[in-house]
Amino acid sequence: MRKDNILDALNDISGDYIRSAEEKLAGSAAVRPKRLLRRALTALAAAAALALTTFTVALAASPELRETVLTFFHIAEREQVPEPGRLEGGNRDPETSESEIGDVVKAVYVRLGEGRFLRRGDLLRKLEADETAQTVSPVEYWTLSVNGISRVDIRPTRQYVSTVWRGETFEAGFDWFAWEGEIVVDPVSDAGTSPEGDSGTRMDVSAIPGHTDKLLLTLHSQIDGDAWYMLYDLTTGRTADFLADTGAAALASEKGLSDAVWNSEMTAAVLTAGQGAEKTRWYLDIDSGSLTELSNLTSVKASGAFFADDRTLLLYSRDEPFESPGPDTVTFWAYDLESGALKQTLERTVCLDDSERFFPPHGVIASFSNGLKWCVLVEEDGSARLRDLKDGREISLENFTFARGGNILPSPDGNRLLYYVRDLDQKPKIQWAELGVIDIEQGVFITFDRDVPATAQEGIFWLNATCAGVESSAVEEGDLSGPGGYYLYDFGAEN
Repeated sequence: MRKDNILDALNDISGDYIRSAEEKLAGSAAVRPKRLLRRALTALAAAAALALTTFTVALAASPELRETVLTFFHIAEREQVPEPGRLEGGNRDPETSESEIGDVVKAVYVRLGEGRFLRRGDLLRKLEADETAQTVSPVEYWTLSVNGISRVDIRPTRQYVSTVWRGETFEAGFDWFAWEGEIVVDPVSDAGTSPEGDSGTRMDVSAIPGHTDKLLLTLHSQIDGDAWYMLYDLTTGRTADFLADTGAAALASEKGLSDAVWNSEMTAAVLTAGQGAEKTRWYLDIDSGSLTELSNLTSVKASGAFFADDRTLLLYSRDEPFESPGPDTVTFWAYDLESGALKQTLERTVCLDDSERFFPPHGVIASFSNGLKWCVLVEEDGSARLRDLKDGREISLENFTFARGGNILPSPDGNRLLYYVRDLDQKPKIQWAELGVIDIEQGVFITFDRDVPATAQEGIFWLNATCAGVESSAVEEGDLSGPGGYYLYDFGAEN
């Protein structure tokens, strides 16, 4: 095997062999799995040919090997986080700077100019208040990316909708536009609910992921607090009562609806009816109109349910402790909607909603939203592993210890998990002492430590499937100044 071919093989593996080779060469040096390995291993490439050939063949013959263990890299270089706060000196545009953390993670620091900004996804809206009309509306649009921030020309369309349900009139105004294959909706505050937020009827207008021709209308009744759902056609401006001929109509009349979880095609939903201890959950097949109580369908009495995918429901039962205070426990089942097969994938495990309270942490961190099927199981010694709540498959996190104050945030596509650790010495301010991403598909877990200015207050989010973000604000004399910057971390960068 030629030297350059060996190096290509090294670049493709990015697993236990690379970690072992790097430790032998660099000791405690910062982890640089691509560029630095390519340099350092050149001299040893010929000697490693036989071992590499054997390992590569083994990987090809046993793909399940990559499904059982994730390689853990802790970058030795600490990130020096910029000072929080907006730019000064008038209405200046945002500014961007960059750095690389350990030559592995690309960091992009965006500092905002003057004005009030609101982020949704990768879009920033610069807001302006109209006191006469008592509205707040976007006047500029900016987009965040791993390349920084840039102004975009967006001209929303304003529409108003009015409909009647059970004798009550519901009205709403909204601005909408298409962005990256999806519809973005901004409410107009001078329609429907008053700026004072009275207890009258309210209609929420929201986009439906994957659909560019219709919006979901959620109607909130003033009379009994019930909710109802309709569709709005963006082309015709017509409202469709698409649940009127289904079992949901009778359910709403008898028990009242309070919540709905939809599948991606809007062809099925899990409905919550009733209030308090009288709540029940029902599965609605919208195409056929059939409605079945969830416990009768699945033989499980669940606290809630969501869709792992359009074919699979994840059911969960969350139980409070017999003795208070103490953590809840949760049990999960996966239910195949086509075959009717039911599988328990987690049994009465402590919920680590706040790992600060229970340390050493021992239990599960799970999300309860559509498409988010991975949970993290933490043992008493801090070791951790991932579990797929759909099929029960597990992946170990090798050489990793879960930290006090740690938490997990799944990426939008569910293939990565953002690991973030709160700096408990900075309470009550919220700051992240460590960030990392578990890439399930690539079999790699990369983290790094951060030095954050004492005046910073931070939030956390995913910008896209590979880029995590921190929202930074300045805390001045106990008052929060609002977002002053966004710090982006590209864990998928090619270095």
